[in-house]
Amino acid sequence: MARRGQLGKREVLGFDETQLKVSGDGVTVGFVTDPESGELVGMRVLASREGEELAKWLCETAQALGCEVVVSDELESYKPAAEKAGVEHQLCLAHWRKAVANRLRRLEGYSQEKKLIGEALKRLDGPALKSMRWLHSQFRRAPAPRKGQKQSRAYALRMLTLDILENWNRLTCYQKAHKPLRDNLGRKVPRRYRVPETNNACENAIGRSGKIRHKAMRGYKSLRSALLSTFMLASLGGVLAGVSYSSLLS
Repeated sequence: MARRGQLGKREVLGFDETQLKVSGDGVTVGFVTDPESGELVGMRVLASREGEELAKWLCETAQALGCEVVVSDELESYKPAAEKAGVEHQLCLAHWRKAVANRLRRLEGYSQEKKLIGEALKRLDGPALKSMRWLHSQFRRAPAPRKGQKQSRAYALRMLTLDILENWNRLTCYQKAHKPLRDNLGRKVPRRYRVPETNNACENAIGRSGKIRHKAMRGYKSLRSALLSTFMLASLGGVLAGVSYSSLLS
């Protein structure tokens, strides 16, 4: 992973991970990008996508590059990792809206409630939050299924609305005009960087890395060759796409 002296301070970073095949075995590789420009900032081999391993990667990277906000997909492990690192967290809205749409699609009936949820996730403003709180109140007494039972539709909506409310700050982090902390005089500190709504730039970097190319499909013979090839393909692909090439010089 590059240090701040090489790449400068990066207030916002996008995190994602993918699987590479090395000598027939799957290896998890974490990608870090500048989510605004799409530039690949660094990569790391991870023992897993869960718990302490993900938190260690995120914390060390955020500290090294002066990161204040991380952008990620909906993988649950990123939430405690961001909290442990002491940084703000923006969940990718593209992932979230798709995941919610899939949950609603599997739910029969409740057309008005579905419409209300969909509109709230499009607006993500004060009235939308108020409507989500009201909707959750309508289902908060729906009983949880007993062992061996299938959850009711009302309980499914109870859990979905609760999920949205618990993640509201992570869904709307990009809207904040100020950091949550104040300076020594109690004044708000203006944010001088933009937080994107999605983690598309990181996904694009993974796509440019050659994961879908025939060589990656067959797998690499060594971890070193896998990382070098993946990093160079992602960076060079970025150059062709008009992305900054400073990562190549680090």
